[in-house]
Amino acid sequence: MSRRYVRHPLSADRSYNETITDIQNTFVWEKKHVFRPHQHFTYDPASWSRPLVEKAKHERTLSLLERLKALEERAAEARSREGTTQVVPDSISIVTTDLNGREEGSDMAAGGMPGEAAEPGPSLSSSSASQRPLTSTPLQELLDEALQLSKALHMPRTARKMGLRQQEKLHAQHHLVLIQLFHRIQHAVIDETITLNALIYTWFVLIHEVSELIPALSQPTIDGEGLEEWVVRSEEDAIRTVFDSLTRTLLTHVVCADTIAARWEQEHPSLEEVIELMSILLHPFTKKGLRTWHATTSLGPLEESLLWGYDLLQSALLRRITTVETTSEESRDEGDPVATCASTSTAGVSTTMEWLDSLHLQVLLDAAGRICTLTSVEADLPRYYIMVKSQAQHLLKLHQCVIPGANRWRHWRHTLTDLDKVPSKEEKRTVFADDQYGDPEATTLTNPKAVVLDPTTPPRGVQHPLTQADDVHYCTKAFMRLLELSLSYGVRPSAVHSGPNHDGALRSTTDAMLHLLSYAPNYDLDPTLVASLSWHLIGLDEAGFSLWVGETERPLRWMLLLSRMDFSSSKDRVVLGKLALRLCHVGVPPMPSKRQELDWLRLRGVAMGHLLSVLRPADLDAAGRASGDGGAWEEHLAFYEFDGLIPIELWRAACAARFPDASPWVLAVSAVQTGCDPLQGGAVEGCPPAVALALLVLRGRLVTEKRQSRRAPLDETSFAYIAACVEALTEGRVSKQQLAHLPDIWDECVADMERWGEQVLPLLAEAKTYVLSRRNVGPNKVHTF
Repeated sequence: MSRRYVRHPLSADRSYNETITDIQNTFVWEKKHVFRPHQHFTYDPASWSRPLVEKAKHERTLSLLERLKALEERAAEARSREGTTQVVPDSISIVTTDLNGREEGSDMAAGGMPGEAAEPGPSLSSSSASQRPLTSTPLQELLDEALQLSKALHMPRTARKMGLRQQEKLHAQHHLVLIQLFHRIQHAVIDETITLNALIYTWFVLIHEVSELIPALSQPTIDGEGLEEWVVRSEEDAIRTVFDSLTRTLLTHVVCADTIAARWEQEHPSLEEVIELMSILLHPFTKKGLRTWHATTSLGPLEESLLWGYDLLQSALLRRITTVETTSEESRDEGDPVATCASTSTAGVSTTMEWLDSLHLQVLLDAAGRICTLTSVEADLPRYYIMVKSQAQHLLKLHQCVIPGANRWRHWRHTLTDLDKVPSKEEKRTVFADDQYGDPEATTLTNPKAVVLDPTTPPRGVQHPLTQADDVHYCTKAFMRLLELSLSYGVRPSAVHSGPNHDGALRSTTDAMLHLLSYAPNYDLDPTLVASLSWHLIGLDEAGFSLWVGETERPLRWMLLLSRMDFSSSKDRVVLGKLALRLCHVGVPPMPSKRQELDWLRLRGVAMGHLLSVLRPADLDAAGRASGDGGAWEEHLAFYEFDGLIPIELWRAACAARFPDASPWVLAVSAVQTGCDPLQGGAVEGCPPAVALALLVLRGRLVTEKRQSRRAPLDETSFAYIAACVEALTEGRVSKQQLAHLPDIWDECVADMERWGEQVLPLLAEAKTYVLSRRNVGPNKVHTF
């Protein structure tokens, strides 16, 4: 019995609360437990006793002095909260950050579990945006409020546990803020009413929220003073109004007058400013508007402006790289311990500083992917690899700072040259437990042992990440866009740029990204995005990049990431289906030990179980059509590398779609109702023999499973579908009625199907046993009392 369930008698000299605290402090995890870094953000080992503590607190009666002390503490907390948010006005106090970097707007739920973000507090819904005058708020405050509302509505950390009522309020508030922003710059004039930098940034925010801005202008969901003056009648009028304002205030100065080009030739713009302008010019809303209303006059100058902007972007990027490199060298020369101990990227640039924030990095990669139709970005791929890797390493350090034991192993695990960092024998035995390849218990899947990739101390409470809610999300999207660019060109980075620093840039960037995702908490990961990223990684490996050859940690980290995901919250089931079908073709990568191969198989089984538990036959059919792979999805699950179990509900749903008439009552009474000869065969339509065989193989795995808890015995419904599959496989030579009434026919089927393998024969033998048992069961009797 685990120690947490042992009843401890109350001590005479200890109170009830003190006894519970003693139990929490003396609890020791067993050595068989393997903890992953991401569990420090979501797992509380003392959660089992927290209801007892809360109950004891509620039952206790406070004295007068304790009440006064509690009131003073609450007043002090209120004053400190006002002091924290006095820089940020009430209109944008959506997510405030304390000194430790924790976001107060995304607090934990009542149970104390992170990731289960409670519905945002009063600061999310009590903003006075709808009551204040529409022209009284500064532009910077409106921009900050729009970004914070967008983060609260769309990022997984805050949006996953948000209630519907709170979501409606935030949507209405977001629409109002977007209307106010659009009104501010609708008739803006550069250097008269607004600066160039503010104009570009405002349009950057509005264009990326254009899917919310158009409904806000045409169908407002919140009332405000003077709001009816800016609301248009239809969605088409809203689109035309927004595009005309964009053309008049910004596009004219870029495409026609070259005002911005002349100004930026004299003074160098910032990298973020150029990225924002390129994002506006390359956005589908801008390109489609120019093609629709200015097709004859603006498309040619727009392409010239895009090429000019991309050259300017690369120049600004090189200046930023030089600045970061110089600053890092100065920090190391001055003896900065953080800069001295920091690791370097493949290009030798230190990763102590953030080159670019995650949002602009993702927008930069989006712009590179959209402009590749006009010019080749192949020569810039190594630079993008280094930037994404640097950002991933920067975010990884922020996660490692709050995880106990993570920084302890970072330097010496791969290079044990520093004797001061060499651990003791007991620590070595714990850290390198995955190197015990001669363990006889690790040779089978009956009792597999997990391989430890990132050894950490057991969780001692919930940790809070120092990153923002959207950092990991945008960094992952940027990396996925980079993979799409690599697939489109189909070349390795080493072939693009000659030099040893760029050899294997894709593999090193993939390692850094997977390392970051292995530390990131689950509530920061989007299941759909992770599934799409995994689909691209498999495509790169099949295209010849060889991501899994000669590596041990990379395939294990990837499969561990998939096994962590809960795909039930994903809305794009086609992406999940494409990933499930791709995983059926992925074989076990070459590993240095049998234990690591078995652990990879175990993790793949867990990931496939999570995928197949939420998918339906219609989703897998749509995924097969979208991916273009030949054959039905049942054949992919049955005849390729995947040899695991599928949920019995999915198998029954697939059989119901293939055999709509094969219901149990048809097999029981069809001979009586139709008067047909049970020895006469029937015709089968709709199900190919290969699909019927695949369904038999998938059902046979549930029969031959060694673990009794995972086996699925035959029942009336399963027997009906098995008989229908056998009828389709024999192309009508044996009918369902014959299989239901004549047990000897199953022997003939077994003799005919010996060539199909051992997975089908036990299923047919059990079906025959089921028929014999049905013959010995008497009719049901109804007793009346």
